[in-house]
Amino acid sequence: MGPYPVVDTAGQTSLWVEQPGARRTKQHLDDVRLARPGNTAQHPAHDEPPDPPASTPEPTAGPSWAQD
Repeated sequence: MGPYPVVDTAGQTSLWVEQPGARRTKQHLDDVRLARPGNTAQHPAHDEPPDPPASTPEPTAGPSWAQD
């Protein structure tokens, strides 16, 4: 592991204190999370939906597609 805060698998980021002096948008923080060493996922294109959709607060009951 590295000197990074823990991010749970549900996609809830805790990166607001990730890097000193690096004050960026949440999108940037999500990109940093995805681009971490050890993360085998490719860097997503910005036209793809984010993981999770930061602009839309999701209910904690479950994913939006599971709710009719």
